[in-house]
Amino acid sequence: MIQRASSVGELAQRFLSRGGRGSVTRVFRRSAYVRAGSDYFLLLWSNGRSPMTINVMGESDGSEGLRAGEECELSPSGIRAPRIEVSAEGGRVYRSSLRRTREIESPAPDDLVKGVAMLKTLYDASPHGPVLVSDPAFQSFARRVLVPASGGKRRLGFDDFLALVGRGGGFTPAGDDFTAGFTSVYNYMARGMGSRRIVIPKKLASSRTIPESAAIMVYSSRGYVDEGMERLILDSLGGRRFSDDLMSLASRGHTSGIDMSLGALLAEAVESDGGDRGRVLKRCLETL
Repeated sequence: MIQRASSVGELAQRFLSRGGRGSVTRVFRRSAYVRAGSDYFLLLWSNGRSPMTINVMGESDGSEGLRAGEECELSPSGIRAPRIEVSAEGGRVYRSSLRRTREIESPAPDDLVKGVAMLKTLYDASPHGPVLVSDPAFQSFARRVLVPASGGKRRLGFDDFLALVGRGGGFTPAGDDFTAGFTSVYNYMARGMGSRRIVIPKKLASSRTIPESAAIMVYSSRGYVDEGMERLILDSLGGRRFSDDLMSLASRGHTSGIDMSLGALLAEAVESDGGDRGRVLKRCLETL
């Protein structure tokens, strides 16, 4: 069975261009992860583009033809597994626009606090508890790391996030989702301001969590995020309303979207504080 891609993410395209053998690592309903060397991409029989995703046309769920652990052949033209083939030829290449430097307009403090309040409401209503914000590790991280960083007394590095990585339920742990959201925004703002970014070493991240989630964190920190996260970042840091973007992203998965969104907003609060002695971040944390 040959299926065709409607969209090919720029990272996925790069991984396919290397050719060679890959392997299917996880299979879900309408999606599957494929390892290509030390990298990963996602086959998705649905909408939702990202630099690491190949979106496959058609209403049928081609993931039913894949098995975790089986090998596949990778080439610039696509993927060939024992029972299914996905052609990447003709698929439009999806590229991240966060790799470009733009003028940044920090959101108003009240808008950030309202956004965090929206997320708190969603956390409270979630049946998938316990949630990230009730985890003592997160509460300690907020006090020990974020508050000093927002007041200009601490420079952030990936080591500061290690207590969160791998924590929480779900396929991608809540702490990983938060870290991915935080570093994508923090580094985007840092790129625009010419300041130091947070580097996530792939090997270290992989030693703390599942490899697919580690890859997502690494790619996100480099500006390779899905289109929902990209819209939230560009609107919230471009002087536009972002509440609809926030609600759309927050609805993803069990709490993955909420955790990513919280990371994004708290990163904006940390960077927006500047010489404001951390007041914006403190207001956000008090809302939680």
